[in-house]
Amino acid sequence: MLHLQRRFVTSRTTCIPSLKKTFTKALSTRTEFTHRTEENVIRGNKSLEYPVEDCFTFFSKRFEQFGERVAMVDGVTGVELIFSQLVQNSRKLGSYFHEKNFKLRDRVSIFLPTCTEYSYSMLGAFANGMAVTTIHPTFTAHEMHNQIKTSTPKVVITNAHLLDTARQASENSSIETIICLDDTSISDSGVVNMSDILQNGDENFSADLSAIDPEKDIAFILYSSGTTGLPKGVMISHFSMINCLLQVREFFGENMPDNVLAVIPVYHMYGMVLFLFVNPYHGNRVYTLPSFDPVQFLSSIQNYKVFFLS
Repeated sequence: MLHLQRRFVTSRTTCIPSLKKTFTKALSTRTEFTHRTEENVIRGNKSLEYPVEDCFTFFSKRFEQFGERVAMVDGVTGVELIFSQLVQNSRKLGSYFHEKNFKLRDRVSIFLPTCTEYSYSMLGAFANGMAVTTIHPTFTAHEMHNQIKTSTPKVVITNAHLLDTARQASENSSIETIICLDDTSISDSGVVNMSDILQNGDENFSADLSAIDPEKDIAFILYSSGTTGLPKGVMISHFSMINCLLQVREFFGENMPDNVLAVIPVYHMYGMVLFLFVNPYHGNRVYTLPSFDPVQFLSSIQNYKVFFLS
């Protein structure tokens, strides 16, 4: 952070001189902490147990416990996704990746608005030991290409509305396959319909994920907003994401509301943790909206009797 601040101070010639002087003085006189002791650490009164597991193993065994309970609902169409179907679709997608020789630690990019399919697109990558990078659904082809260039995914999962952007962004890149959620008539050899994968995939697929080191291997590459330049990728391990989920769940405790409306986009860390992980892990029903539309938003609250917004 100090490095970024120093760059701001020395490179932004348009900043107010007095402010620049203040920043420079603060940075030059900052205190360096060379050691830490238990006296310097503030700890809570409860210690959590953190399992050392890969994300697919951790989430799939939990979701399977909920069986036929509804996991997610498309807030626009009302189409439901139950927990058992979520896991089955994930295994089918994982079997497709395995069949096409995508390897452990290869990467999948998800270029979608918030939707129920986001859940098994992500979990399907984990089922084959792959990592995930999420892409802002309003990105231009140029912006998307920059993220693909730095995260080097081999697969893009998108929908028909965003397919042209995904095609353009994937040119001269690491992308080998584009998967489209919608049943679209596709002439490109590099584009596959998700419906074909789910129809022909193996719902009992189980990859050997023992080679994954949850504390070191990357589960996600999530990107900053790019406020001071191009978005920058942050690598998050399986262990770190699971820890984050358990900490947030501990904060809410057992009093989490049953019905929640996903307003914050799930490509973002906050929305992802809350709506794709914490609430499903608790067995809650999540209603999704692809974007913020005032009429849809208010209608969803009224029709679905949601108790929690974020």
